[in-house]
Amino acid sequence: FILPFLMCYFALKHGLREFCLLAGLLTLICTTYVSLPLAGEYWSEDQVYMLSRISAYRLALGSYLIIFLIVCEIYLNNKRLYQAYERMMLSDELTGLKNRRFVREKVLTDPSYQNGFLLLLDIDDFKRVNDAHGHHIGDLVIQHISALLRESSVSSKMISRWGGEEFLVVVKHASDADCKALCDRIMQRCREQPFVYKDLQFPVNVSMGAATFKQLDLNHYEALIQKVDKNLYEAKARGKNQYVFSA
Repeated sequence: FILPFLMCYFALKHGLREFCLLAGLLTLICTTYVSLPLAGEYWSEDQVYMLSRISAYRLALGSYLIIFLIVCEIYLNNKRLYQAYERMMLSDELTGLKNRRFVREKVLTDPSYQNGFLLLLDIDDFKRVNDAHGHHIGDLVIQHISALLRESSVSSKMISRWGGEEFLVVVKHASDADCKALCDRIMQRCREQPFVYKDLQFPVNVSMGAATFKQLDLNHYEALIQKVDKNLYEAKARGKNQYVFSA
């Protein structure tokens, strides 16, 4: 009868409720079903022998299941630690977006990133924001832009904080028209949703450089990054708050 309670504990701790609660309930029912025929004031020798065998089977089964639970406990703990480590190493702490390491280790090794585009975005006059309002407000502005990027309804997109006030967006299986539409949508959102914090409110503009790719991998990565970076600086030179796209 201890086993059902162990299964319930395992279910509540790790969220495997349906499986563990069902297994615990079935174990309780089976144990009760086996025990009932043995209940009574008089037991024959055959019943006593049957009881001893059933007890041995119960002990063996209980031992195996307890070992199984211990192994599962160790496995799930290790899995949680690995996931926490991966989140820490591959995600940006401030925004929760992916970081450069994720792009290098996950995106560039994924053969499905084909026929898409790269978009490098930079917050305009970000240094002025830090100088005027402090780095805390600067961090909130970065979080504000990251939230706007998340809201962009584009399938198969990967958004990373590239460094400082720069963001990299990678979209696979998309056309030139999709790239321009996304740039227009981001700029429209920036116009419609200014940064607001307590009594402080001001618009946040961005400049973007974009370029298409046939295959995003280690062989083409450096050339593509240089291309979108060049387009970004051209957008800055033209007066900011705009994007430059090249196929």
